[in-house]
Amino acid sequence: MNKRVAFLTLGCKTNQYDTAVMAAAFKEREYEIVGPDDPADVYVINTCAVTARSQAKSRQAVRRVRRANPRAVVVVAGCYPQVAPGEICAMDGVDVVTGSSCRREIPRYVDEVVASGHPVSHVEPIWSCREFEEGDAPVFHGRTRAFIKIEDGCENFCSYCIVPFARGPVRSRPLESVLEETRRLAADGFKEIVLTGIHLGQYGVDLVGSGLGLARVVERICDVEGIERVRLSSVEPGDITEELVEVMRRPKVCPHLHVPLQSGSDRILRAMKRGYSGADYAALARRLYQEIPGLGLTTDVMVGFPGETQEDFRETCDIVEEVGFSRLHVFPFSPRKGTAAEGMGDRIPRAVKEQRARSLIGIGKGLSLAFHERLVGTRVDVLVEEKSGRGSRWSLEGLTGNYVRVWFDGHPRLKGSIVEVDVNGAEAEGVDGVLPANGGWGR
Repeated sequence: MNKRVAFLTLGCKTNQYDTAVMAAAFKEREYEIVGPDDPADVYVINTCAVTARSQAKSRQAVRRVRRANPRAVVVVAGCYPQVAPGEICAMDGVDVVTGSSCRREIPRYVDEVVASGHPVSHVEPIWSCREFEEGDAPVFHGRTRAFIKIEDGCENFCSYCIVPFARGPVRSRPLESVLEETRRLAADGFKEIVLTGIHLGQYGVDLVGSGLGLARVVERICDVEGIERVRLSSVEPGDITEELVEVMRRPKVCPHLHVPLQSGSDRILRAMKRGYSGADYAALARRLYQEIPGLGLTTDVMVGFPGETQEDFRETCDIVEEVGFSRLHVFPFSPRKGTAAEGMGDRIPRAVKEQRARSLIGIGKGLSLAFHERLVGTRVDVLVEEKSGRGSRWSLEGLTGNYVRVWFDGHPRLKGSIVEVDVNGAEAEGVDGVLPANGGWGR
């Protein structure tokens, strides 16, 4: 057997980090890591189970890989097999099935398949996991921002959500381990660190007596030499403390927060078991805008939750417009087996969910455009990520601290550096800009 391994990742930023950890485990075994469309001897599909669509995409990925590479070893890992191992084990062409733990052991499972010729399944009971699972130093390819996973698990049990069943209890990573990885990434040239977790704002609650919380981790990472930006991936409304708001004002902390709203209807929020009202969320947003200059506030909104009336939907639209998000992620309710919402009646017809999603997406685009237009005529700092995928009009693109995509022309050597860009145009997806006459070298 040759040693080439490819990875396909579905789902969230935490999944992206988990894939990087798995890649490191294979690299330690002297595997060559290749792209997902390249010929390989092993394919690892890191799955998502948050919606029925994400599970379908996972199954499609298995079938696509198997058709294209009938002799390869196919590994299916992550959230989907954790919550439905029988479904994955019953699929033709799957050689290794493993869940949301034991990621470092996957190369060994592959060896077992190669030696025996028989499929291997290792899905551990996730609620028996009580400590953060450390991994080898993760492998990041072709990126200018690095993700650091500092927490796993969620114990909120929102009525629609499968995540606690897929990820288990809250487990926080020891602070020194976080800092050690941050220092290594800084030495490798990464300038922005994105902190990820399943319930990021609960970092530290299981580290009894430590006094640690998310704000303290951010403070310590800001002190690492070479790191110029620290970004938070997603924080629940109830986890935004005064200490976190204070640390968000630090120069190195990106003025961007992703705070899920899910609904603007108090009735639906109660049914979702979200623990706040629409007015609570709007008040939080006003405070964040007042206290964090230039804040980009992004969110998730669900449409079509069981029993959602047109009035409930209107209330959601009203709060979305009142808050003025810089970006909106809209998705329809998807019943998840084993969740409280699975058995709720008064299901919303698919056509109605799709219509409401289109309406809300339209509102979101208008809000994004308005946010971007306010940047026209200003100078922004941009972390240059990659060559623009928007044809020949621009040669470079990157992200501002408040999570706005910027397109501009410049030398390829600027990739991975932070440059100043003068914004001269706006659209819903981002802004256009030019390098200042005396700029263009980056830092």
